[in-house]
Amino acid sequence: MTTRVPRVIRLLRTDETVLAGVLADLVNGAYTFAQTEIFVRATPRTSAVMMSTLIADGGVLVAQHGEDVVGLVHVRDLEDRRGFFGMLAVAPSVRSVGVARDLLDEVEARGDARGLTAMELDLLMPDPPTAHQSRLREWYERRGYLPVASRSFSEIEPDLAAHLRHPTALIRYAKRLTPAPSPDRPLRASPAQ
Repeated sequence: MTTRVPRVIRLLRTDETVLAGVLADLVNGAYTFAQTEIFVRATPRTSAVMMSTLIADGGVLVAQHGEDVVGLVHVRDLEDRRGFFGMLAVAPSVRSVGVARDLLDEVEARGDARGLTAMELDLLMPDPPTAHQSRLREWYERRGYLPVASRSFSEIEPDLAAHLRHPTALIRYAKRLTPAPSPDRPLRASPAQ
């Protein structure tokens, strides 16, 4: 599909766990190619049980075209007024028409509106980098995300890391959403005394 797809982006209600299987299939389908480049044996990125938990926790944004879910992203808060997103996935039928961009725009806008100062994500990067992961890295960097930390994936997930094709790092990227507070610009107005 090469034309823009009309869509609605919304936060799933916590009682919409019935969509968990559909969302798990969408994520796993979207991640299959990257998984086969990184791992000797493709490993599902998520499960219906995990998606059900994320929905119930109130942290799943979806892009819908009519009744069909065509993209999703998981969001959550971290400490120090930072947010995190992951599992950004788009259905193959609507790739390269702006669904991922629109989802990330919504993640950032919601974070900014809630007073978060930065959004973060993790990206697996094998050595040597795969073409797919390199494209993802370039896309996030064009959007203003910069690497802020890196750890060996084997330190984080040793069992899963045993199936890697190459040494792989888990790189944390971050993007500032709002200027840091300063004494001249408080975060919130002080209450009148």
